[in-house]
Amino acid sequence: MMKSIFIFFALFLASCGSSESDLALNESVPTGLTPTLARIDPASAQAGDPVTLFGCGFSAAPALNVISIGNAITTAETYQLLSPATADELEQITFIVPPDAQAGANTVTITVGENVSNANQTLTVNP
Repeated sequence: MMKSIFIFFALFLASCGSSESDLALNESVPTGLTPTLARIDPASAQAGDPVTLFGCGFSAAPALNVISIGNAITTAETYQLLSPATADELEQITFIVPPDAQAGANTVTITVGENVSNANQTLTVNP
C-alpha cells in the first residue's frame, strides 16, 4: 500500500513541472459530441472562396471536420476556439467552397467521426 502511494506521489511530482505543450489535448481524439452549426459567414460565396462556420462540437484537428455543402464534400482548413464565446458559438472552422458545389442554396452539415451536425443552415453558392 505504501509503495503504491509513493509511486503515485512520485508521478504527481514529476508531472508538476510539465510545460503547457505537454498538457495539450490530442486533436485526433473525437469528443463524442454532436457538432452544432449556429452560423455561416458569409451566407453566400463562390467556388474557391473561404467560408467560416460557427458553432460547437468541432474537432480541433481541421481535417477531421468533414463539411457537406449539398452533395459536395470538403474538410476544414482551420480551427479556432472563440474568445469571447457565446452560448451557441464556442468554435469556428473555415473551409474553401469546393469547385463541385452546386449553384444555389445548399444545406451545410459537419461530420466529426460518426456525429453529424444539424442541417438547418444553408450556404448559397454563386455561379
